[in-house]
Amino acid sequence: MKKTLRAGLTGLLLLFFAAALLLMPDVTTQAAREGLRLCAQVLVPSLFPFFVCAKLIVTLRAASPLERLLAPAMRRLFGVSAQSSTAFVLGLIGGYPTGAQVAKNLCSAGSIPKDEARRLVLFCNNAGPAFIFGVVGGGLFGSIGLGALLYAVHALSAVLTGILLRTSKKESSPQLASKAAADVPPTPPFAAAFVECVQQSGMAVLNVCMFVTAFSVFSGILQSLTQSLLPDFAFALLTGMLELTGGVAALGGCALPVSIKLAASSFLLAFSGLSICAQTASILSREGLFPRGYLFVRLLQGLIAAVLALAAAAVLRVDSMAVQASAVSADSLLFPLLALIWTACGIICLICRKVSYGNCTRHRV
Repeated sequence: MKKTLRAGLTGLLLLFFAAALLLMPDVTTQAAREGLRLCAQVLVPSLFPFFVCAKLIVTLRAASPLERLLAPAMRRLFGVSAQSSTAFVLGLIGGYPTGAQVAKNLCSAGSIPKDEARRLVLFCNNAGPAFIFGVVGGGLFGSIGLGALLYAVHALSAVLTGILLRTSKKESSPQLASKAAADVPPTPPFAAAFVECVQQSGMAVLNVCMFVTAFSVFSGILQSLTQSLLPDFAFALLTGMLELTGGVAALGGCALPVSIKLAASSFLLAFSGLSICAQTASILSREGLFPRGYLFVRLLQGLIAAVLALAAAAVLRVDSMAVQASAVSADSLLFPLLALIWTACGIICLICRKVSYGNCTRHRV
């Protein structure tokens, strides 16, 4: 019965979008153009070089010093191996879906087992500083300082999500991790690795662009049908949960306090939107690495990020400042905000280290 109902709803939804494509050609064509423009001007220039670089780092095992440096934190905070630090760091730097791509590369190279790769994807696939600083901070708020605030909150929400997942899931088996490390193939020559990395990265970016264009069309249809029916804030959230860039742009037209815009944009950045979730699934599903409950974890990280943003906005009183009129006032908030957030990170790390050390000594024979 459930399968029949699901199939019927899917069929109705597909018929609806097919009819919209026929009845609203101007809207869908313009939305497709916007999606392709975004791919050509933003995604391909930023993602393709980073995909090639990340793939080369994993293939040539160039991140060994970083892995040794972050190994204690990765084990104690997240319960994953040292090799996973590459995916976590590059995921925070490269933006969506770099973290998922690197986790897949690590698993394909034999550096981490599949169960660890699935858990890693849940918290290492994050927005990058280029998008947060430029599009959200500079475009939405007119302040790079508030972009830095959002990026710090976003990074902290990823750390907290990884810690929560560690407490609710078993750590990867040491036997599996050692077996994965023992099965690592020899490092290929640079020329062969470069050719392979360029080809695979090109296919991955093309895959991302196809999803962005498709979801741009779906978002354009929904916008044309619901914009006049929903309040501006609800419309912006709905758009952002479908496609992140459109939702951030819609938030700019909402007459809301800065703190609410910060919380909403922080939620959308952490949730990432169904478009990016589909891109992540396309990268991971063929190898069986797409984790169960991925959307639930993205919602969880979104809620954590929204609460952190509201707390930071209340402490720093951003609503009482003319952020749009003077970016200097917002930029002056950067240092105390970073100090507050990274102090919280340090306290969390110390607590988790203490708990982890206590568990180890308690079970010592």
